[in-house]
Amino acid sequence: MKRLLFICALMLAACGPAPQSHETAPQTLATAAGARAQPPRTETLVSPPAEQPGPSCTRDGVWCVAKTSDGQSVTITYLRRAISTISSLGEGEHGVWTQVIRTPRANGEDILIGVTATQETGYSGGGGQATQVTLYQVSSVQSGAPHAALTFPLSAGIDIRACFSPADERMRRDACSDQYNFTGTLSLDASATPAKLVLVTVATTYPAGISRDADNTHALSARDLRTARDPACSYRRVFSWDAASQTYKPDAPLPACSDYLEP
Repeated sequence: MKRLLFICALMLAACGPAPQSHETAPQTLATAAGARAQPPRTETLVSPPAEQPGPSCTRDGVWCVAKTSDGQSVTITYLRRAISTISSLGEGEHGVWTQVIRTPRANGEDILIGVTATQETGYSGGGGQATQVTLYQVSSVQSGAPHAALTFPLSAGIDIRACFSPADERMRRDACSDQYNFTGTLSLDASATPAKLVLVTVATTYPAGISRDADNTHALSARDLRTARDPACSYRRVFSWDAASQTYKPDAPLPACSDYLEP
């Protein structure tokens, strides 16, 4: 009997313990989304090719955003499940902002999704357009209509004809259009708790010194033929979360900047 036990022990030592499988159960998107423990972050949505319309999604495919066929609503999906709809978008051409801001939470994720609204106007010999973004707060654990948390100016470009005769061309040194351009860049300050949003804008005119509220049919000098930065409409604002209103509030009012933002 002892001899038999000794032989069995030798066989176990030679073979070693039974091999353990290194395979793990595939991790679902839901598990991946719920397991995040990261600070808020900005991410660029991945959009389909122009010839193949479809939703724009986060790189991991957790969130997707798409316009409806009538262009008046935006649908939002989480883990391939429709979770919310933004409707009654109003006038203008609407689209999906290319950025999203993601905030992981213990049992899911909150996200700020932007819808763009573009207004266009045509002039005789010119035209203009202005685009603003409205950010909506959406939660993976709450259903219902999303909440508009912030609206900010994104871009604008206006071109107004300024020469109507050869005399005008000479007086204006062949600078025969007044140009107003505006860009807004929104970024995330995750160092604060809760995180803050920072808007930086740059507004310029060409030629220098023009205004839509003034008569610009005057002689230009050589020094006027340059792109000039407008200090009143080139600004920086920091938006902080206001729990009472469930919106982001700026540290100072935003100027109207109608020369740029009202085409």
